[in-house]
Amino acid sequence: VNFQTSDVQYKPTLDRRTDPGAGAFSDYIDFSFDSSHEIAAGEEVYISYGESWFSSRAYLGNVPLSSNYLEANVVIASLVSMSGGPDAGLDEGSATDLLDIVKENVIEEERTRGVLSAYKDWQGIER
Repeated sequence: VNFQTSDVQYKPTLDRRTDPGAGAFSDYIDFSFDSSHEIAAGEEVYISYGESWFSSRAYLGNVPLSSNYLEANVVIASLVSMSGGPDAGLDEGSATDLLDIVKENVIEEERTRGVLSAYKDWQGIER
């Protein structure tokens, strides 16, 4: 959702029959957002905290960030290029072994390894 902050309109008493959001809870106290388009009744609104929110909270683990997906994409594209594609001489078992070697010994960033762990074998890459 594209939004802009705006002045807060505080109504201390909301009527559940006429006021949208009555009874809702938000950590965004004293914040108001304007949507760039009309929001339909019942539609959910999401706010992105940005990647720093994940990277600054170690207890969440190694949640992959966009740079990790980009790095994984480069790795996969390189492996596909090295293998020569589906018509080349590298058989599926050897290609899967190569993928495992790269995941376990070449990629240092744990978050990128997490992205690559979705690929269990060479067939997963070809899809």
